[in-house]
Amino acid sequence: MAKRPVLTEAIIKSLKPGEKSKKVFDSNGLYLEISPGGGKWWRLKYRFAGKEKRLSLGVYPDVRLKDARKRRDEMRNLIREGLDPSQSRRKVRSSKTERVTHHEELDFFGRSIIDLGLQGKANLSFLDHRSIADMDLNLMADPLIDPLHEFVNRPGKHVRAHLVYCCYALAGGNRAPSSEEQVLLRKIASWVEWLHAGSLAIDDIQDRAESRRGRPALHVTMGEPAAINAANWLYFWPTQLLRDGRISQSLELEIYRIYHETMTRAHYGQALDLHFDMCRVPRDRAQSISLAAIGLKTGSLMEMCSEMGAMVAGAGLETRKILSRFGFEFGVDLQKFNDLKDYRPEVLSESFQQGSLVRPSWVWATAARILDDDEFKVLQDGVSRGLISCKLRDRAVAEARARAEASLRSNLKHLEDHFAKSPALKRVRDLASNIMEAYR
Repeated sequence: MAKRPVLTEAIIKSLKPGEKSKKVFDSNGLYLEISPGGGKWWRLKYRFAGKEKRLSLGVYPDVRLKDARKRRDEMRNLIREGLDPSQSRRKVRSSKTERVTHHEELDFFGRSIIDLGLQGKANLSFLDHRSIADMDLNLMADPLIDPLHEFVNRPGKHVRAHLVYCCYALAGGNRAPSSEEQVLLRKIASWVEWLHAGSLAIDDIQDRAESRRGRPALHVTMGEPAAINAANWLYFWPTQLLRDGRISQSLELEIYRIYHETMTRAHYGQALDLHFDMCRVPRDRAQSISLAAIGLKTGSLMEMCSEMGAMVAGAGLETRKILSRFGFEFGVDLQKFNDLKDYRPEVLSESFQQGSLVRPSWVWATAARILDDDEFKVLQDGVSRGLISCKLRDRAVAEARARAEASLRSNLKHLEDHFAKSPALKRVRDLASNIMEAYR
């Protein structure tokens, strides 16, 4: 006789984490595992061929109770048919309740993991290591795949992925991509977002931030060591997507080159971001330090997105240079607006607590230009003391916003000069408008 279900949505919401992971059972092998950081994972415990096994069925609240029970029933039906559910995770991963797609052109983490064979031990031969290739990859669900699936698929703007498609359309004359180009575009658009997600997870650890996009930060749900490992994996995993023989070796090599140059520059930028306390930096150095950090981190990543979109379209060197330069400046503008959000009145206290206001930023770069030495020192003193009310800071923020908007308009105008007749310009303008609106 089947056990009576014991969990309800109300009970699940009331469950609190403890010092160690704990399990709360529902019925027929289904249970909820709660990590010390507050993460909640659905598991199915079952027996197959005389061995006890368990299977991950998703992350709560992305997968609600009724959906978890439905997945449990699907897996138990497989067992009755003589199939091991751990070898049939494709059916679970393709469930519409778990997959979150934010744009019809984008194919994100969960689907691509399936497509590349990470749910069956026979498909890891590209790793060239017998002990890994023979491993049951269900083992990777708990420590890596499931937490990252939830984290990467949190609602976001996906600016970088959209920029890949926009620059492809600009460089390709707005023609429809071939089937091969569609596959490559989807891969690149997906992994630039994974790369960005990995950097956000590291940023949250370094900034001591407890949340990301309205939910617990990755290090809160996984623990800091596991989150660092998972975020670093997101840096390396994208390049595996190219190893399927569908593109020429010369194009693959060029993509590798650009990718690794971008990652190197991004880490230079992160070094500046972590090292300098802007409350201790002389005014005559504040602008150069801040602009270098912005350009090396966000500018470089957006430059890569733009150039790769143009490369897939088969653009010539001059067109690639134009779009790469636009992507860099567009990324710098994006970071300018992102920096400004830390100064919103409703988050100012939190920004002080996290220490984000002492990092190199567009506001500090602007302040160094419009304030004299004495005013700049007063601003530094106010920030270091955590003063909520500061007229000099408000003045610098207002000027920084005006200059950021002017810079973005100028960059769009420069792009229009080169692609005046392209219908894809509207997509870029809409993307820019969304950025400005999101950070007002």
